[in-house]
Amino acid sequence: MAQNNTHSPEHDAGRAESASRSVITAASNKFFPSLLNLIGSIRKFHPELPIFVYDLGLAGPFKAEISSMPAVQICEIPKETAFWRSCYTWKASIFMSPKSSLNLYLDAGNELLRPLDGMFDIIESQGYLAVEQRAPIRDILPSDYAELFGISDQVLEENAITAGIFGFRDSCEPIRRVISKLHAASMAGLCLGFSKMDGWKNKGVNKTWHVRDCKIFRHDTTLLSIFLRTEIDGLAVGKFELFGGSHSKNYPGQYLWNMRMNYDSLDHIDDAHALATDKVAVTASRLAVNAFVFFKNIRLRFKTSLSMIPQDTYSKTFGSELSFMDSFHEYPEHSNVRYYHYNKAHVVAEFIKRNAGKNKAFLDAGAGTGPYSHIASSIFEKVFLFEYDESELARASRNMSGYGHENISLRQADLREIPLDDESVDVSVCSEVLEHIPNEERAAAELYRVTKPGGKLLLSMPNGSSIFYKKVRLSLGDLLAQPIESLPYPDWERIRHVSFDSHKIDAIVEGAGFKILRRTGVNVLPIPTRIREALESRAPRAFAAFVRINRALSRMIPRYGSFYFIEAEKPFTR
Repeated sequence: MAQNNTHSPEHDAGRAESASRSVITAASNKFFPSLLNLIGSIRKFHPELPIFVYDLGLAGPFKAEISSMPAVQICEIPKETAFWRSCYTWKASIFMSPKSSLNLYLDAGNELLRPLDGMFDIIESQGYLAVEQRAPIRDILPSDYAELFGISDQVLEENAITAGIFGFRDSCEPIRRVISKLHAASMAGLCLGFSKMDGWKNKGVNKTWHVRDCKIFRHDTTLLSIFLRTEIDGLAVGKFELFGGSHSKNYPGQYLWNMRMNYDSLDHIDDAHALATDKVAVTASRLAVNAFVFFKNIRLRFKTSLSMIPQDTYSKTFGSELSFMDSFHEYPEHSNVRYYHYNKAHVVAEFIKRNAGKNKAFLDAGAGTGPYSHIASSIFEKVFLFEYDESELARASRNMSGYGHENISLRQADLREIPLDDESVDVSVCSEVLEHIPNEERAAAELYRVTKPGGKLLLSMPNGSSIFYKKVRLSLGDLLAQPIESLPYPDWERIRHVSFDSHKIDAIVEGAGFKILRRTGVNVLPIPTRIREALESRAPRAFAAFVRINRALSRMIPRYGSFYFIEAEKPFTR
């Protein structure tokens, strides 16, 4: 059948609108500097992309400046309920009023790092863009919500979905159902409330009597996570680091940096001022913003000096060179795993740098996702990344390719049969691996075989005689009385984690033929999770001081560390 190519102007306009894209955001005076930075960063890549800014109480000069920017429009939020401004209730109303065929909502605290075309392509192809928030839904879901919405245990263990970065195609029916349910729940007051941990936020426009019995109640994110996870089978979720990383902006291909109110990094604010045509409003706005940022930074520094708020706590405590760790692992919020990984990585990084050489070969034996290979790649000529677990190896491969490392050889390998020639490696790291291998002596002998005379090995294992693992041992109960070879794998591995004290680990290393040069520990002083979380979030200087004290003690009395490290050398003659 012949196709009619003659269209009315109205048809052409409708066709253009159906393919249109737009960014939607919202801000109050508090977030106005961040809003300007967002707009400036968008305009760097998209000079004409429509931006719709919902007014959450912007001052007159601020609205005047925004309104005079090309392709930027101020919008009023429908006041559908008396508590429309409280606890992000307004966001559901925004989602109910799409501005184009492809809509991308960004909280004002985001900064664009690269063109948005890839994000819009995802929205167009699958109907939505959902970005993980690295905490299980269980942590942000009140118990009565789980019952109200019939949330399964499987869904509770899924990662939450952030409501601060959310894209949707207007014609996607499943997403329209999600948004409709989100709106109904929000209008019913289900966004309102705070957990006990966040009770200090219960003030101002967010003041409410609701106390939610979950770890951290996330208002709009809690509700959006519920409906996306329950309404869409096989939900495709974007990586936190790629679409909204908040720890750094160095992840390969990263689209956005969630800087929130980091007023030390407003790199695009002048670009935004330059867009506005109302110069009177710009002058007034610039003066107000400069004063606002000045006094805000003074307040932030004052609070920081009193250790009242976190300022990139892990970067300041462990060093910025380890900040990549957050992109190599998926840590839940306030994760104990993250704390232990950073402590151990500090020891390993020091060893790697101390033994580096451009003409040397480095072996990462049981590499996991590859953080130590990443450190070694820039200071060794050749890096061998060997990992037995297929999923870990695949993640390591993505991590390495993302950073463009070309001197790393990745391979699935069993450390009981290392696929390398004799005496081919100068420096090796084998961290928290041998406890997973049934024949640890054979693996240690293989490490000895592939190491050159004079070569160095750093080996670590969980220390069963430490305070931390003695507590773990008590929790194992009757399992300890059973023959370990008769236990199923999960229980076998749990027993193995408490089976090696520092003397047994010494014997493994020396039995293989290595000469022990020095010992160190990690985490001599275990810290209760709640205390550590409080220090990290509210007293970063005290947290950093505790880490330094713990580190010093771990070097003085390494045999009491939760993790026991041995630095050893292969003698020139055995």
